[in-house]
Amino acid sequence: MQIKHNCPLCNATGSWVTTDPYIPPAEIPCPSCDGKGYTTEEILFPEYDVLVDSLEKIKMKLNQMQADINYIKTKVG
Repeated sequence: MQIKHNCPLCNATGSWVTTDPYIPPAEIPCPSCDGKGYTTEEILFPEYDVLVDSLEKIKMKLNQMQADINYIKTKVG
C-alpha cells in the first residue's frame, strides 16, 4: 500500500524556478517529485492488511444486519 504526500518543495505544482544567481530564472520540473507534484511512500507494516480485512468483515456484517432489519420491517409493517 502506498501513501501520497503533496510535495512541499514545489507546493504540489510540479514545477520549480531555478535560483542560480549567474543565469536567468527558468522553470524546470521539481527535482524532489520529478514534476508530479507529489511523492509516494510505501506503508510497510503487516498489521495494515489485518486491519483492512477486519474492516471488510465488519462492513459485510453491517450490510447483513441492515438487510435483516429491512426484511423485518417489511414483514411487520
